[in-house]
Amino acid sequence: MRRLLLGLLLVLVVGACAPQVQDVSLSATLEERRMGFDALCQHLTFEAMDRIVLPGQQPPAGHLHDHYGTLATPDATVSQMQQSTAACNRPEDTAGYWVTAVLKPDGPDADSEPDPVPATAMKAYYRTAVPASKVKPIPLGLMIVAGNHMATEANPQSTSVAHWSCKNQVTGEVTGPWVEPHQCESTDAKPRLKIVFPQCWDGKNLDSPDHKAHTAYPKRVNGVYKCPSTHPVAITRLGLQFNFPAEGEPGWADMETVTFSSGGRFSGHADFWNTWVVDGENGFNNLHTRCLNEDTYCGLGNQPR
Repeated sequence: MRRLLLGLLLVLVVGACAPQVQDVSLSATLEERRMGFDALCQHLTFEAMDRIVLPGQQPPAGHLHDHYGTLATPDATVSQMQQSTAACNRPEDTAGYWVTAVLKPDGPDADSEPDPVPATAMKAYYRTAVPASKVKPIPLGLMIVAGNHMATEANPQSTSVAHWSCKNQVTGEVTGPWVEPHQCESTDAKPRLKIVFPQCWDGKNLDSPDHKAHTAYPKRVNGVYKCPSTHPVAITRLGLQFNFPAEGEPGWADMETVTFSSGGRFSGHADFWNTWVVDGENGFNNLHTRCLNEDTYCGLGNQPR
């Protein structure tokens, strides 16, 4: 009996010292993940150029991209971007956003080029998964590529990084996620592609040879997201969502037949160059402080939502 009691006591002590797995949905972390601000940006152009991967190379260079916000030409500088007129609802958002183009099948002729499918809207979500008190503004000039252009059906990328979903515009119901383009079940639903960018930075480099190694995704530890020691600086998390036409709308395409310009149906990825205007009431740093660190819920404008 004494051995049994000692055994039970040991189990209780070990259990008390072991890391406790928490349900994030019941923690304050969920509220923090809803903090932030948004930007709605217009389509600029389809162009085969990439300021991050192929700097200085004039189009056509690389595969076709769909560009939003402020056009990041191959030789553009941060200063030039900041002095441009942004095609976003926030004038201070002069950042460059571009995504691999979604293509319809080849045309009827052998020489026909696939037509790109323009998104009806692009929304940038600036949020956090890491506790807000530990998050710093994205450094000016930071370049990031998110998503895997080499992903295949046999080796798809995680839906936490890139995924498709459908949102019914009448009921609000969201279905998904899927790893490849998906034809929505209802003609009231819009197909959506979402790309989530890394939130952890090495604190030194604004870019890296593969345009990814200087950043990392946080890991959940005891129900809280933390940055790894190799990338200790938590920065504002960016997510880009691209909405495509519902069935029958102008520009609509059968999502079961489309491919990415980077190849196949699984290679969705996007680029971000942080050239936001930093200072001022609605500059990036002030929005970060007001909408993340001071618990204000900012939507597309600055009003609490």
